[in-house]
Amino acid sequence: MFNKARIDHIKLDKFTYSTALNVCAQTKDVGLGELVHGLVIVSGLSFESFLINSLIDMYSKCGRVGQARLLFDTSDNIDDVSWNSLIAGYVRTGLNEQTLGVLVQMHRSGLKLNSFALGSVLKACSTCFDGSEIFGKVIHGCTVKLGFDLDVVVCTALLDLYAKIGDLHNAIKIFKIMPDPNVVMFNAMIAGFFRSETEICEELADEALHLFSEMQRKGIKPSKFTFSSIIKACSALEALEYGKQIHAHILKNCLQSDEFIGSTLVDLYSLSGSTEDALRCFNSTPKLDIVSWTSLIAGSVQNGQFEQALSLFSELLVSRIKPDESTISCALSACANLAAARSGEQIQGYAVKAGLGHSVVVCNSQICMYAKSGDIDAANVTFKETKNRNVVSWSVMISSHAQHGCASEALSIFKEMNGCGVVPNHVTFLGVLTACSHGGLVEEGLRYFESMKKDQGLNPNVKHCACVVDLLGRAGRLADAEKFIMDSGFEKDPVIWRALLGACRVHKDTVTGERVAKRVIELEPQAAASYVLLYNIYSEAGIDQHATEIRDLMKERGVKKEPGLSWIQIGETVHSFVVGDSSHPKNAIIYKMLEEMLQKIMKIGYVEKKSILSASQQDQKGFSVNYHSEKLAVALGMISLPKSAPIRIMKNLRVCEDCHTTMKFFSQPYVELAFMKILVVVKRGSSRRLNLQFNHGSEMKARYSINCGSSSNIAANGVEWILDEGFINVGNKTTIDTPDLMPILATLRFFPDRTANKYCYEVPATLGGKYMVRTTYYYGNYDGGKEPPVFDQIIEGTKWSTVNTTEDYLNGLTSYYEIIVGALGRTLSICLARNEHTKSDPFISALEVDYLSDSVYNSTDFSMNALITVARHSFGYNDQPIRFPDDQFNRYWQPYTDNNPIAKNHTNVTSSNSWNLPPTKVFETALTTSRGKTLDIQWPVVPLPRSNYYIALYFMDNRTPSSNSWRVFEVSVNGNVFYKALNVSASVVTVFGKEWPLSGKTLISLIPGDKSTVGPIINGGEILQIVPLGRRTVTRDVKAMKKIARSLNDPPADWRGDPCLPKGNAWTGITCSMGKYASVSAVNLTGLGLTGELSPSIDKLTALTNLFLGGNKLTGYIPEMSHLNKLVSLHLEDNQFVGPIPSSLGKLRNLQEVFLQNNKLEGPIPDSLKNKNGLTLQFEPGNQITTA
Repeated sequence: MFNKARIDHIKLDKFTYSTALNVCAQTKDVGLGELVHGLVIVSGLSFESFLINSLIDMYSKCGRVGQARLLFDTSDNIDDVSWNSLIAGYVRTGLNEQTLGVLVQMHRSGLKLNSFALGSVLKACSTCFDGSEIFGKVIHGCTVKLGFDLDVVVCTALLDLYAKIGDLHNAIKIFKIMPDPNVVMFNAMIAGFFRSETEICEELADEALHLFSEMQRKGIKPSKFTFSSIIKACSALEALEYGKQIHAHILKNCLQSDEFIGSTLVDLYSLSGSTEDALRCFNSTPKLDIVSWTSLIAGSVQNGQFEQALSLFSELLVSRIKPDESTISCALSACANLAAARSGEQIQGYAVKAGLGHSVVVCNSQICMYAKSGDIDAANVTFKETKNRNVVSWSVMISSHAQHGCASEALSIFKEMNGCGVVPNHVTFLGVLTACSHGGLVEEGLRYFESMKKDQGLNPNVKHCACVVDLLGRAGRLADAEKFIMDSGFEKDPVIWRALLGACRVHKDTVTGERVAKRVIELEPQAAASYVLLYNIYSEAGIDQHATEIRDLMKERGVKKEPGLSWIQIGETVHSFVVGDSSHPKNAIIYKMLEEMLQKIMKIGYVEKKSILSASQQDQKGFSVNYHSEKLAVALGMISLPKSAPIRIMKNLRVCEDCHTTMKFFSQPYVELAFMKILVVVKRGSSRRLNLQFNHGSEMKARYSINCGSSSNIAANGVEWILDEGFINVGNKTTIDTPDLMPILATLRFFPDRTANKYCYEVPATLGGKYMVRTTYYYGNYDGGKEPPVFDQIIEGTKWSTVNTTEDYLNGLTSYYEIIVGALGRTLSICLARNEHTKSDPFISALEVDYLSDSVYNSTDFSMNALITVARHSFGYNDQPIRFPDDQFNRYWQPYTDNNPIAKNHTNVTSSNSWNLPPTKVFETALTTSRGKTLDIQWPVVPLPRSNYYIALYFMDNRTPSSNSWRVFEVSVNGNVFYKALNVSASVVTVFGKEWPLSGKTLISLIPGDKSTVGPIINGGEILQIVPLGRRTVTRDVKAMKKIARSLNDPPADWRGDPCLPKGNAWTGITCSMGKYASVSAVNLTGLGLTGELSPSIDKLTALTNLFLGGNKLTGYIPEMSHLNKLVSLHLEDNQFVGPIPSSLGKLRNLQEVFLQNNKLEGPIPDSLKNKNGLTLQFEPGNQITTA
C-alpha cells in the first residue's frame, strides 16, 4: 500500500511514514527502513519529533542502536518518547550498562522519568551484569520517590528483577502490594520460584501452585509461560496427577504445540516414570529443541529404559538438532548401565567430532561408563586426558577403583586429589570408605571416617555408616560393627543392618545373624534380600529347620525375590539372560559350552555348592546353580569373543558365592578354553539397596535467633535477632512498657485464639540434624492479669515441659527452657498449648534454634530421646553467664560458687578438641580444695525429679605441667562411683555418664587418691534430663497433611507441627488412630468456609476412613484417591469443584457414601462408581453430570 501510494503520486503525511517505519521495525527490515528514512528527509519532514521517534524506534528494534543514538544526538526535537525508545533499544541489544547512562542523561536533561523508562532500565538490571543488583535497588528507590511504586509496568519489572537475582522475599512483597496483578505479574512471580540453578525445593514449588490457583480464582487466563512454570512445579513435587490436570488445561487452551510447554511436559512425564506419555508429548511437539530431546533421553535412563535412551539418541543424530554435552552425558550413562562399552566409545567419538570431547561433563560420564563396564584401564586413560578435572572426576575415579578391589590405587588417587587442592565431598568419602572396606584397611577407614567429620565438616549419612559397618564386618569385628550401628543415629535404617547381616554370613555367626536379620525384617518386612541372607546363613550352618521356616515366612507374607538378570554386549547387540533361560537363538550351543566348561573345572577341584540356594530358587523344579544368568552370559561370551578379549557381564543382583567361584575357575590359565579376564559388574540400581550415589542437599542455616512479636530485626550481644512472622502464622503481637528492658524482652507474641489446639513455630532444619532449642519468657504483665499464664511446650509432637514463670517474674527474672533434639524432617516444630489444668493463654518472648555438631552429646540416641537442660555451670566463676560468642553453640553457662576455694588457671587454655566442646572461658576458673581433702559440691542447688540424666563434668589442671606432681581423684555422684582414678592434666578431660539415675538433691564428690600431691579440681558441669520421645506420626501422613495445609488459602490456625500428636493436641478437624505409629483416620472440616484446592496428597493418607469437606469454597479438580482403600465416607458437597469425577472412587472397596451435590462437576459418572453395590451417591443439584 505504501509503494502504491507513492506510484499514484499521493502525498504522504507523517502518519503514513510512521506506519511504514513501524512495519519495518516489526519485520526487522532495516534496508527498507533506511529507504523510508530517505523519503522522510526528501519530504522535508525529518524535523518532526513524531517521525524522529519512529525512526529511533525502528533502528533500535532492528539492532542498529548506534544509528538510533546518532539520530537522537543530532535531533533538536527530543521528547520523553525519544528517550524511551533509545533506552528500550539499548536494553533490547543487551547494552545494559549503557542503558543506565542514558537514564542518567534523561534525568539531567530536566525531563521527568516515566514508568516506561524506569521499567526498561529495571529489565536491564535483571540481566545480572556487574553491579546490576545494586543499580536495580537504587532504581527501586527512585520509583518509590517518584510515585511509580504501584505502576503495573514498573512493578512487573521490579518483581522480575528480584526474582531473577533470587530475592524472593522482596519479589513476594511487591506482588502482594499490587491491588490487581495481571497475568504478566503472575507469570513473573511464578517463574521466580524456578530461577535457581539448584534443585527446586518443595516449598517453592507449592508456592507456585498456590499462585496458579489464585490466578484461576481471579479469573485471569493463564498464558503459555504460566503453564510452562506450573508444569515445572509439578515435576519438582513429583505431582504427576496434578500435572495431568494442568495438561488438560493446556489442551483446552490449544497450547499443546508450544515448544516451551512441550519440553516441560516431556520433563514432567519422564521424571515421573511415565515414559509413554513423555513420548506422546514429545511426538506431538512440532518444534523440538535439544532440551526436549535431553529430557526424554534422561528420563529413559532414570527409569531404567537404557535401550530406549540409546535408540532416542540415534534418532537425534539423524535429525538436524545437535546434541549438547548434557545429551551426550545421558547417552553415555545409558551405555554405562548396559555395560555397553563399544556403544559408549562410538558416542565418545561423536563427541570429539562435535568439539565436545574435552568437556569435563562428557569426560566424567566416559570415565563412569568405562568403570561400570569393568574396563578400569580405559577409565584411567580418560581421566588422565581430562582437562579441568573437578570433584566429580576425582570421585568417579576413586569409586571405580574401590569397586574393582583396587584399594591402594583408590587411596593414592584420593591423596593426589588432596594435593591438587580439590575439596572432597560426600561421594568422594563414600569411595574412600569403600576402598578401605574392600582392602581390609580397618584403621585407615576409621581414620578417614573421622576426618570426614572433623576436617571436612561433612555429616556422614547412612551409606557412609554402612561402609564402616562393612569395614568392621569384613574384619570379623561384628560386635564393634553392631555397637557402631547403635551409636550412628541410623539404627532405624535397614540398609546399615543389612551390611552387618552380610558379614554375619561370611563369618558364619548364626547367633548375631539371626538377631540382625529379625531387626532388618522388622524394619523392611517386604524386602526379600534379608530373608534370603538369613536363609543362606541357616543353610550353611546346617540348620535346615530354621531355613525352611524362613522360606515359609516368605510365602506367608508374599515376599518374592527379585529375579536375577545378566547381560553382555556382543558387537552392537546386548544379550540378556535370566536363570535357566532357554530363549536365546544360540541356546543349545550356550548350554553345551557351559556344560563342557563345568566338566573341565570339576576335574581341577570345583564343587557345586547347592546349600546356598535362595529360598525362591529352591522352589523351582530341577533348578541348578549351574544355570544362573551370569554363567549363561559368560558361555555366550566364550563362543562369541576371541580368547584375548575380556568378557564383561552386567548383573542386577549380587553374584552368588558359587558363581563367584566358578568365574575364578573359568579364568585359570591351565583350563582349556579359559579366558584371560572375566568381569562380572553388579549394577545396583534399585533404591532398596546400597546405591553408590546420593543427592546433595543444601545446608540449613546454623542459627535462628527469633525475636517474637517484634516489628524489626535487632542485633544484641553479637547475635542477629530476626522477626518471627516467617515462622508462625497465628497469634497477636504486643509490647511491654517496663523501663530499661532488654530489646528482645520488650516484645512478645501471645495466643488468645481458643479454637486452636496448639500454636506452632516451624523452623527450617536438616533431616537428622541435632539442634538446641531455647524458649525465653518474660511476662511483663502484658495482659493486665494477676500472674503469668501456665502452659505446655511441645517439640516434634512430644510434650516436654510446662512453662511456669511465676516465681522468676516475681523476682524480676526472665525464664528460659532448653532442649536438645534431633530433627525428624526438614523443619523443627516448636509448639505452645494450653495446659489442661490452667487453660491460660500461652505467650513467648524469644525462640532460639542452634545447630549442634556431631561431636557434642553424641552418646545419646536422638531418634529416640531428647535432652532437657537442667543445669550448666562454670564452677568458681561469678560474673555474667558465659554465652555466644564464647560458646560457639550459644549455650548458657551460669556462674557457680560455694564455700570451696576458687582456683584460677595459669596455663594456656584450649578446649577445641574436648568432648562436647565447652568454651575456653569455662576453664579459666575452677573449684578446688587442699591436698588430701575431698571436694564436695551440692549441685544442682534444686532437687531433681526421679529420672535418668546425662551428666558431663569438665576438668583441667590449672598448674604448669610437671612430671613429679599429679592431680588424681575419684569422682562419685551421690556416693556411687562415677569415675575411678581420674588423672587430670593440663589438657581438658571430660567425664560423662550417658544415662544416670538421679532423684532429689545431688552431691558431686571428688575424692583424692593416695598419691595425689594436690587436691581435686573441677571447672564445669552439665546435667540434662533424658526425655523419651513419644509416639510418632507416620512420616507419609505428616508430609501429606502439610501439603494439604499449603493447598488451602486459610487453613485452621493450628495446622502446623505434627497433625496428630500429642494426643489431645491434634490439628482442628483431624482424628488419628494410635497404633505403634499415629496415622490420620478422619478429616472433618465441614462448614469452615475454606478456600483453595484439595491437594493430590490426600491420596497419601492410606488410613483415612472419613473425609468431610462439605460447605466450603474449595475449587479445582477432585484429586485421585486410588490408595484410600479404607475410605468409607466422602463428603465434598457445597463447594466449587470442577472437572470430572475421578474413576478411582469406584474401586475403593470400603466406600459407602459419596456426596458431591452443589459443585461445578461435569462429565459422566464413572461406571465403576455407578455400578458399585451398597453405595449412596448424591450428585444433584448443581453439577452437569450425565448418567448415560
